[in-house]
Amino acid sequence: MTAFIDPLSDERGADGAGGGYTVYWASAERVTLSRPLQRFLMDAHAARLRPILVTTDHAHVSTFVADAFQAAGGYWAVSFEGAMFDAFRGTRISSFGDFWAPRADRVPEAHPTLSRLRERTDPSFVFDVYVRDRADERTLIGGVADQLVAGLGGSGLERWGVVEPLAGRWSHAAVTESMRRQMPVTERHYASGDDGSAVSLAASRTKTGLLEHVRGTVPIRDVELSPLANVPGGALAAHPRVRDTLQALAERARVNVALLSCGEVEERAGSSGRLPGVRRPEQPLAVLLGARAVRDLAVDVEALAERHDVTTVGLRRAPALVVRLSGGDPLWHQLRAFASDLDQERLASALALEFATGDTKVGRS
Repeated sequence: MTAFIDPLSDERGADGAGGGYTVYWASAERVTLSRPLQRFLMDAHAARLRPILVTTDHAHVSTFVADAFQAAGGYWAVSFEGAMFDAFRGTRISSFGDFWAPRADRVPEAHPTLSRLRERTDPSFVFDVYVRDRADERTLIGGVADQLVAGLGGSGLERWGVVEPLAGRWSHAAVTESMRRQMPVTERHYASGDDGSAVSLAASRTKTGLLEHVRGTVPIRDVELSPLANVPGGALAAHPRVRDTLQALAERARVNVALLSCGEVEERAGSSGRLPGVRRPEQPLAVLLGARAVRDLAVDVEALAERHDVTTVGLRRAPALVVRLSGGDPLWHQLRAFASDLDQERLASALALEFATGDTKVGRS
C-alpha cells in the first residue's frame, strides 16, 4: 500500500485544537490497520489533531480500521477525479473543514455512485460491552469475546494482534500478558475468525479491579436470522438468540452494560470491512444492564417490565436485566423510550465512568 502522512493544515488552531487536522493518504484498494496507520492515529491524538483517512472511491477499509477511526473521532474522505468526497455520505467537500463545520448555504455535489444506498451488504450483529473483573494473576482476557462470538453464531476467533495482519494464534494467556505489560491503560487488541467475525479489546485499571471493553461484529449467516435483519421493528430482537446470548453473558461475567445492535459489513476477497458509500445506520436490538447498574439506577424492575420486554438474570434482590427492543415501533424509538423510563440523567451518571473510560486516547481505550 502506498501511503503518506500530510501534517499540514491551513485550518489548524493555535494550540492544535479547533480546526487542526492531519491526513493519512492511502492508495491501496484494501486498507488495513498497519503499524504506520496505528502510529498515525496515536500521533494525531498526542498533537490534538483530527485524523483524516483519504482513499480511492473503491477502497475496502478493514473492520479494524473502521473501529479505530470511529474511536478516534476521525473522518474518511475519498479522492475522485481531482475532488474530495465524504466517504459516508457520498457528497463533495470543498475542504476537510466541511466535515466538522459544513456551510449551511452550500448545496453539496453528489458522487455519481457513492451517494446512493449500498445494497450489496451483509447483515451482522454488533456488540459493545463493558465488563468488570479482578486485577489478579488468575484473570484472563478474552473469554467475553469468545462467548459473544459463539453465542451470536460465529465460528470462533483464530488470530490476534495489535496491528494487521493479525499474526498471533488466538490465546487468552497471550492477550492477557500483552495487556498486563501495558497497564494501567492498554492499546486496543484485535482478534478475528475465519467467518469474518472481528473483535477489539482493551482494558484499564480501576480502583476496584479491571474494566474490560469489548467491541465486535459477527456476520449473520444463519438462513433463519438473515432475513429478519431487514424486517422493520423488533423481529430480529425478538429472536431467542438475542436474549439467550446476553442472558448467558450476564450469568458468567460481571457485566456493567452491553448493547447489541444489527449492522452491515462488506466482504472483499474473504476479508470483512466496509466500502465507501451510504449504508443503513446500525439498529439497536437489546441492552443488558448488569446488577451493579440496576442498583445504581434504582430500577423499578416490575414497572419496567410492564412497558418493555425484560428478562431478569441472577439473584432476585440484585438482578441483571436483558431488555429486548422487540416491539413494533422503530428500534431507535424503543431505545429512547427505554432510556426515558430509566431517567436519562441517572442513566448517564451511572454509566459515565464506563463510557468515559473507553477510547479517551486515540488508539487506546
